[in-house]
Amino acid sequence: MTDNTTTATTEKFNKRIVSLDQFRGYTVAGMFLVNYMGFFAICPVVLKHHNTYCSYADTIMPHFLFAVGFAFRLTFGRRVQTEGAVSAYMRVVRRLLGLVLVSLIMYRVDPIAKTWEELRSLGIWGAIADPLKRNWFQTLMHIAVTSLWITPVIRARASVRIGFMIFSAAAHFILSYQFNFTWVNTSPNGIDGGPLGFLTWTIPAIIGTLA
Repeated sequence: MTDNTTTATTEKFNKRIVSLDQFRGYTVAGMFLVNYMGFFAICPVVLKHHNTYCSYADTIMPHFLFAVGFAFRLTFGRRVQTEGAVSAYMRVVRRLLGLVLVSLIMYRVDPIAKTWEELRSLGIWGAIADPLKRNWFQTLMHIAVTSLWITPVIRARASVRIGFMIFSAAAHFILSYQFNFTWVNTSPNGIDGGPLGFLTWTIPAIIGTLA
């Protein structure tokens, strides 16, 4: 392969999709808007989350996961072609695990025990239950875990991805019926679906891979 061919191939793979960048910019701007306005006691109701109807605030996260899915399949496919499948998978897993670590650092929790004996009395589950339910599983963690969850099928044909999406939604429905709905919606309430929210966030992410 000549230098000119290599350069042309690199430029082809590095070419950005302007409309995708614009859409992602819109979703980030929407996040800032609803997160900022949501802190005020007096705020347009469409900018807050509700349990009775779908507000504007409720559309932001699905839109963002749609963009994540679209970009994920696109960039991952390019890396497979330029670096090979094994290298591409290792890179994406490392980056997503790094995002998990960033989430744990950003969404830090207050001390749950004052002494070592008190911490031991809580046990492992007692120590991590509340942070796992609410503090740690916020936007960045949901993006990381959802992306990790769909990684095995990101290169699969459309029918497999759709089947995986339906399976994830069904699994969330069953688990919610058994325990998750009650658990996530009791104090302290989970955020964006709690630890199992990735099963439903799979839906917009997979739809993004189909776009």
